[in-house]
Amino acid sequence: MITRLRSYKWGSPHKYDFYKVQSSLCMSRFRLCDKQHMAGIVQKIGPVFVVIMISLHLAKLQSQNAEFIAWLQIPGTKISYPVVQTDDAAYYLTHTFSRKEGVSGCLFSLGKSDYRLPGRNIAIYGHHMRRSRSQTMFQPLHGYKDADYLAKHPVIQLDSLYHSDTYAVFATLNMRESDWDAAKADFSSDADFLSFVYRAQALSFYDTGIEVGANDQILTLITCDRDYHSENGRLIVMAVRQ
Repeated sequence: MITRLRSYKWGSPHKYDFYKVQSSLCMSRFRLCDKQHMAGIVQKIGPVFVVIMISLHLAKLQSQNAEFIAWLQIPGTKISYPVVQTDDAAYYLTHTFSRKEGVSGCLFSLGKSDYRLPGRNIAIYGHHMRRSRSQTMFQPLHGYKDADYLAKHPVIQLDSLYHSDTYAVFATLNMRESDWDAAKADFSSDADFLSFVYRAQALSFYDTGIEVGANDQILTLITCDRDYHSENGRLIVMAVRQ
């Protein structure tokens, strides 16, 4: 618990209202009945309540699956799922978080993504439920092709075992799997990292106005896009840690 408390930047400025986002996320996770009452508690005791509740939630999930690493949520969408970290990607393409067979699979990161620091680029993969159009898993990411969708859903929340962070979306793009490695985690220099970021921004459907610097960390969400390419089309949504 002490480690997680210290991972929060209590005095740092935020571009988005902390209580508005965090109280909403916290209550949606725990499905609290009296939301008005709980919102009042959050306002009174502040971030400590949120940290404790999220920590308990993450601990419970880790007890259910030892490969659990984070909870990903995009406010205002149906994306609110656990993430596992594994090098057996094929398994989680066909198995859920509870290790049951299922076409929806489970969101996952490869071992090279560093959640502890965090690293310069954390990449998360998820299915695009194209056939069902059910808005589950990473299907809602396709909305980011439209700038109006971004305006309604500008931030992504990632609560890992080590940090709780808000990310602002800065690029959305299509690519083929063979074009380049959007999940790249190791960069030889600041210039190498910025070259990676600038390439994404140049390919983005539109300019978000969000800047990314050499000392920033980014989050990359990856899903299939058969509309772009029938064999290996990918949709990439990138966001920068705030």
